[in-house]
Amino acid sequence: MLDKRWFIKYQKILIWFANSILGRQILKLSGDPIVRIFPQAVFRKGIGKQIKAEFRMNDWFARKLKSTFYPAWYLFHLWDTLFANNFYPKWNLGFDSLTFNPHATGRGDLRNIDTVYANARGETAASEAVSNASVIAANDLNGANYLVGRGFMPFDTSALGGGATVTAGNIEFYGFDSRDTTTDDTFQLVQSTQANNTSLVQGDFDQAGTTGGGTSGAYSTVTTGQYNTLITLNATALTWINTTGYTPLAMRATGDLDNTTPTTRSYLIIAVSVNPIKLNITFTPRRGSMLMMSQ
Repeated sequence: MLDKRWFIKYQKILIWFANSILGRQILKLSGDPIVRIFPQAVFRKGIGKQIKAEFRMNDWFARKLKSTFYPAWYLFHLWDTLFANNFYPKWNLGFDSLTFNPHATGRGDLRNIDTVYANARGETAASEAVSNASVIAANDLNGANYLVGRGFMPFDTSALGGGATVTAGNIEFYGFDSRDTTTDDTFQLVQSTQANNTSLVQGDFDQAGTTGGGTSGAYSTVTTGQYNTLITLNATALTWINTTGYTPLAMRATGDLDNTTPTTRSYLIIAVSVNPIKLNITFTPRRGSMLMMSQ
């Protein structure tokens, strides 16, 4: 239930709901009308043959539907299993199962804390336990302790489809906490090679890439309590987008990338449980695909 196949089967109803006032409030959607919806993504019409896709981690839209409508889901399940299947199968509503197995989350942050900066930055594994509730980019000095934090963000971008041409993209995140004593420190998007896109472990600390994938964001310009769009993907980052699987990305402080020993507080923390990070992609579907033919 609530997997990609279910979303495709009930696409018309789900699109209508996603564009309704109630649906937009529940799914936290705004902007242009939705033309496609999947467990982890929504598509909007772009210019010409282009489509604008908004990806979120961890089957966000499927989870929101389950948490909001579980009582109704349970009633439909009783109808299907006790009445429709036994007496009139044509009236089956498609709720035979109550099982929902969303993609596990490989998101989160990994942190190393040490009194020696080279150790905090250079270890292969994080010294702190994995936190799946936030994403961090830190190159920080707090008292005598150095903190290097790296945030991991694997997105399931398979809904783009093979042969799709990606032309633009950006990262949108909800500011939770940011500090920069010098007002000139920045953070950058990099590619991740974490071992498992659905499970982040401490040993992934050194799997955040070393090449910046777009415009750098300044800590001092992050507005807390609202979404920020400070990173636009460059040509290199656009090649990281996997149109048939996961696109694993990460966030690192520029000082961490440059191996610059911090002398002050400098970090960004993004809370992701309630307000998920968004990967916005503009693309053209493969010629002959269902998306292309539906335009």
